[in-house]
Amino acid sequence: MAGKNQKELEIVLTSLEIPSLKEMKLSTHILQVGLLWPRCAIAQKNSEKEVELLNGSLDWSSASWCRKILFKEVVTSRFGLELGLTTSLSRTELANFGRFIAGHVLGIGSDEVEDRLPAGELASLPLLYFSKNLLKNKLPELIIKGNLDLTVEQFSDSQALELEIPLFSERELVRQQRLGGRKGLVKYNREILLNKGAQDGVARIQFRVLE
Repeated sequence: MAGKNQKELEIVLTSLEIPSLKEMKLSTHILQVGLLWPRCAIAQKNSEKEVELLNGSLDWSSASWCRKILFKEVVTSRFGLELGLTTSLSRTELANFGRFIAGHVLGIGSDEVEDRLPAGELASLPLLYFSKNLLKNKLPELIIKGNLDLTVEQFSDSQALELEIPLFSERELVRQQRLGGRKGLVKYNREILLNKGAQDGVARIQFRVLE
């Protein structure tokens, strides 16, 4: 299949906004991205990035290509893109993830990684491999998800196209306020700040057709 029915796309992340995280000055997450049925017999391609959000957002429009690249893939006919963001992870959890990825890339056990890599090299490894063994077999909770239906006809040979992926909450956020004093009856006021399934942000993805 050739011509208008097949294109080679470069897919990059340009920005991410999560309103429910805007009160967090700094948070670190893993962004999981899946390219669904890019072509016949290829059900899914996966990519992962460590992302650092400042007040719930990031802007990679001017970031290096190495930082923001998600996929370079041939696509045909209809395909899709899905995205998920984990809950905020600690440095220890991120280090465990990095060790697993390094072991996967080098074909060694995660406990051998620090003996085989020079100091500082672990942090520089790209997080581009999805695995069910993430964080020692414990998958981190996803706080948002989103997806986008696409067709190859959307993409022109002459220009880049930026599209938005609406993101929806995978959790319910609740604020509980204690009412009453020491001698009186204590009550609690429960306020839902965000319903599960409600929109909670947007990811902006740029597509460019490669020659």
